[in-house]
Amino acid sequence: MLDNVAQKAKKRAATLSITSAILLTFIKITLALTTNSLAIFALAIDSILDIAGSGTAYISVRISGKPPDLGHRYGHGKIENFGGLLITGIIIVTVGVLVYESINRILYTSTIISFSFIGIIGIILSIAIEIVVSWQLKRTAIQYNSQVLEANSLQFRIDIWTQSVVIIGLILVDLGYNTADSLIAILVAVYIAYLGIKIGSKSIGVLLDRVPIDLVKRIEIAIEGVEGVTKYENLRVRTSGPQTFVDMRIHVPRIFSLEKAHNIASEVEEKVKNVIPDVDVLVHVEADEENEKIKDKIRLIATEIPGIKGIHDLWIRKGENLNEIDVHIEMNSEIALSKAHFTASQLENRLKEEFMKDSTITIHIDAEVDKIIYQKSGETQIPGLTRRIENILANIDEVKSLGQINIKRFNKEIHLSISCTLKKDMKVKDAHNVSEQIETQIIASENDVTKVFVHTEPPTDN
Repeated sequence: MLDNVAQKAKKRAATLSITSAILLTFIKITLALTTNSLAIFALAIDSILDIAGSGTAYISVRISGKPPDLGHRYGHGKIENFGGLLITGIIIVTVGVLVYESINRILYTSTIISFSFIGIIGIILSIAIEIVVSWQLKRTAIQYNSQVLEANSLQFRIDIWTQSVVIIGLILVDLGYNTADSLIAILVAVYIAYLGIKIGSKSIGVLLDRVPIDLVKRIEIAIEGVEGVTKYENLRVRTSGPQTFVDMRIHVPRIFSLEKAHNIASEVEEKVKNVIPDVDVLVHVEADEENEKIKDKIRLIATEIPGIKGIHDLWIRKGENLNEIDVHIEMNSEIALSKAHFTASQLENRLKEEFMKDSTITIHIDAEVDKIIYQKSGETQIPGLTRRIENILANIDEVKSLGQINIKRFNKEIHLSISCTLKKDMKVKDAHNVSEQIETQIIASENDVTKVFVHTEPPTDN
């Protein structure tokens, strides 16, 4: 729903529009009766169309902010489209009568048209009013992104040009060309019929849930630009009054977490909202198995087996008729080896079912890596440890400098966390090798240290 400031501004603009349309209709009907001009009468009919358009805009602003209810899940916006269809029928009948009377005047009836000076002044006054109203509607429409008010503004601007043509006709009548009034009336009537049919066609299209092809194309382009969406299907678009509804089904890789899949769906929604400002988007997410990588499939299978906490150091060697898979699985370090072996056998059987029965699969059982230990605050001091670590790192060629050292004691275990800067930027695997070298040397030289965590950083630009 719109915020209060925007809603009030749009209501004021819509109220101005319908009030002005009623005033202009009264002026033009009065002028038509005074001058007996069919052209001015045609303008009066056009103003009645403006009332319908302004009324539609007013109703749209009033209703579009209402939420859907139990009986109208998509809201109440289609009342606007149904009303537009009824107005189109009335316009076409009225235009038919106007054209008939114009042709009758040209061929059979001689009608005296009063001096048109009053008519010209009245039309100029109408043009001035419509310039002000059109400008205000356009300004509000741009500020609050209202397509209804923008269309209403366009309707008033079109009337300005139409009335300018009628002024020319009245001048020709004053010069003695009496048939000019009827001919201008026919031209205006045809133009009004064109607008009415256009509105009616649009109303029918909305009632039949027809949407512009270019709008669907823009939505498709927006979806295709979202990373992680492997494909999409069942894209459906419908409109109800000023609001558009879009729903679709997107596919993402099975390996993605629920949170990541949800974030991708949210990104798709935002992309669609950038294409259509006032839109209600529903995105259904499906797991995609097509073109899935072998490593992702193995990780998914492992997560489905109870007892496996995670996997790492996965190697896959593919041959013509044979797959070789080596994988490390992480399990609770406190369970019996027999139970751990049974879990590993489950994984092995599942992998053979998924790939080839003759595949060679080697599973290494590791203790669970992730642990949570509760400790008291404060660091442990070990005399001379900092100096000894500095000496170890000074003998490793790749290390430029040693950073912060953090020592913690957990019961009988001592954990050491250090950071160091390398002399050059390198690949992750090479930096990992440096970390392992530091860990190995520290644990080998310090009997009290049981675990070393090394953070490596690339050299700074300075």
